[in-house]
Amino acid sequence: MQEDAQSLSSFSDALFDGVLCNLALMDIEDLPATAHTIQRILRPGGWLIFSILHPCAPVTSVEGSLQQRPLSYFEEGLWFSHNPLSVRGRVGSYHRKVSTYLQSFLDAGLKLEQIMEPQARGPIVERIPAYTRVPVALVARFRKPASV
Repeated sequence: MQEDAQSLSSFSDALFDGVLCNLALMDIEDLPATAHTIQRILRPGGWLIFSILHPCAPVTSVEGSLQQRPLSYFEEGLWFSHNPLSVRGRVGSYHRKVSTYLQSFLDAGLKLEQIMEPQARGPIVERIPAYTRVPVALVARFRKPASV
């Protein structure tokens, strides 16, 4: 089944105990609509866990070095990497501030339970040592209140 995460119109209300969204929110244009949709399809007490590429994380250049994203941290919107061989160079990504991600889900009626900015380890750090200096990912857990 293929569905638009901004509406999930084929899913009824309060259908799921949980939603796991891994590295997708930065590819969805209408984040507030997506947040409200997730809130709608969650049962009372249901959870959401999402991970995204951290909005402060650098991107990889054509040469393989790290560089800042083309937009300022405070300038939200669609951007494309200068590396035409990368995923972000081909399809782009919606840059948003951390506060925009969190507030979108809070505004939808979900409660923030945990947020993490894990430090990169293992093989990725061996390939790109600079990833030890900045967070590469942002992970958050929200919950729909048990009584609405």
